[in-house]
Amino acid sequence: MGDTKIYNIDSIGTAQFVYQSLDYQALTKQIEEKQEFVEYLQATGKTDRALQAGAELEQLEQQLEQFKENVLRLYETFTKIEINSERLAQAKAHFDQGEFREADAILNAEDMARDLEQLIARDGQLDQEKAEVAKNRAQLANEYVIKARLWATFYDQPNRFEQACGYFEEALRAAHTPEIGFEYALFLQEHNCFNQAKLLYEEALHIRRELAEENPRTYLPDVAHTLNNLAILQKAQNEYGAAQGNYEEALQVYRELAEENPRTYLLDVAMTLNNLALLQKAQNEYGAAQGNYEKALHIRRELAEENPRTYLPDVANVLNNLANLQKAQNEYGAAQGNYEEALHIRRELAEENPRTYLPYVAMTLINLSIFYLQAKPDPKKSVAMAMEVVTIASEFPQIPMVARYAEAAHQVLAAHGIDEPGNPMPPAS
Repeated sequence: MGDTKIYNIDSIGTAQFVYQSLDYQALTKQIEEKQEFVEYLQATGKTDRALQAGAELEQLEQQLEQFKENVLRLYETFTKIEINSERLAQAKAHFDQGEFREADAILNAEDMARDLEQLIARDGQLDQEKAEVAKNRAQLANEYVIKARLWATFYDQPNRFEQACGYFEEALRAAHTPEIGFEYALFLQEHNCFNQAKLLYEEALHIRRELAEENPRTYLPDVAHTLNNLAILQKAQNEYGAAQGNYEEALQVYRELAEENPRTYLLDVAMTLNNLALLQKAQNEYGAAQGNYEKALHIRRELAEENPRTYLPDVANVLNNLANLQKAQNEYGAAQGNYEEALHIRRELAEENPRTYLPYVAMTLINLSIFYLQAKPDPKKSVAMAMEVVTIASEFPQIPMVARYAEAAHQVLAAHGIDEPGNPMPPAS
């Protein structure tokens, strides 16, 4: 109700609802009679009885003051609440006439209890209905996300990007959750729509941080995942300071999680170290970058010892990136060794699953082809590797990154006099 205001009877008019009350009249009559009785006892010299009666009179007067105070509080309550039911309207009408007992009778406890039970039951039913609606909206949102991802694969459709975005928007309209926002942001990031993706990542990050405050064990991995992806986007926009801060925060979270559950989170630690090293290399912080690559490589080698099929691709990825860095620092011997180890791993993986790993074989081949052209000249190896890249690219015309490797391969061949002259592309990572 808020702060209580103390009223004087005169401050609210003649207050007929007080004076007309039968309870008020009964109390005032008792007080008058008791006053006359006290006076009679005093006049007849019955002092002890007069004192006792005087105490009773004082008690009655206190009751009258309490009665008036309670009535005024009741009046105050009536002025604050909305009179939105027939019972309340009738009760107030009786109150205004000082008919407090009649007002009480109108507010029949049994009727009110029955109505309350019905409302509680209805409220529970509405909660169930609301929960069912939320569940159905979430399911529909997931359907829209799948449809959006399906349209992302329809390369023969000229409006596939716009259609996919529309379905992501509908998914958010069905259930505006951080998970769907993250999915949409990832899609936009893949298509270089960085500003819109950044807004969605930041919104998802804000929500996930709040959830992690209440339940860190469940939501901290999502916080770290969002930080990592946001940092990748910021690096692409040359926002190196913001990206580094987010990578470092993600790394701290993953390391804490890995202390309790290394099997689950050590790979994420290595992934973030690798990403941070890529950022540091872009800023020419070669020493810091090399240190983080080596930490990532150490973790991934240990994981690969237990489960080669799962973690060897990650080992090869770090080896390739580390070799790029070492080449940039003119550490040609170390770079050559890491390139060749990465190529060896990727060739073995491609023997079992060529559709997945041959594009990565092409990545390391073009890096080595450029290496044998520029850093440690070996025309025979350089040409052979460039030719192999072109052959692999012909099997994957739908993958943009492989097309870029093929373009670089043609430039290498041109530099060897086999094609038109040109400059090889930067190393692939």
